[in-house]
Amino acid sequence: MIFECHDYSGRLVRLGEKTLAHILAKRPWMVNHLEALKETLERPEAVL
Repeated sequence: MIFECHDYSGRLVRLGEKTLAHILAKRPWMVNHLEALKETLERPEAVL
């Protein structure tokens, strides 16, 4: 498990090794931005 957090509506979100590998396969620069990803899930600027 890479991290767990609650999204803006209170739902539990888990980022595991397999999902992270999937994300990084096409977006390798995201490896240095995992904390920003977590913060965005918790406190997005906008929800459509």
